[in-house]
Amino acid sequence: MNRFKISTDPFHQQYVDIEPVRRLAGMAAEILGSERVLVRWRKYLENPIDMKNLSPAELEQQYINAIKDYPCRFTGRAAGKLAELVASSKLVSRASRPRIASWKPATRAPPTMPKSPRF
Repeated sequence: MNRFKISTDPFHQQYVDIEPVRRLAGMAAEILGSERVLVRWRKYLENPIDMKNLSPAELEQQYINAIKDYPCRFTGRAAGKLAELVASSKLVSRASRPRIASWKPATRAPPTMPKSPRF
């Protein structure tokens, strides 16, 4: 492992308490060295947003603010929730809209058995 990455954005803060994330970041820096620990969106680690107690309208506004602050590619749950919001939002210019990839579970074809030779 070259680098340990921790996400602290508002999308995670809606579901994950910040204090365990702070402890994790501190312990990881002590063990691995701070140069090997990447806290993604550190601003939200240092000044978390209480996403769990916001109304739906306030949540949407925080999502838009986060997208404005850190335009990037979203995947997973964030992509599902944000695709429609960003597409219809006049608050985020088309040029600065992030790429949003829809999340789909990996699908695998059922294993095939090699044909046995006929005797």
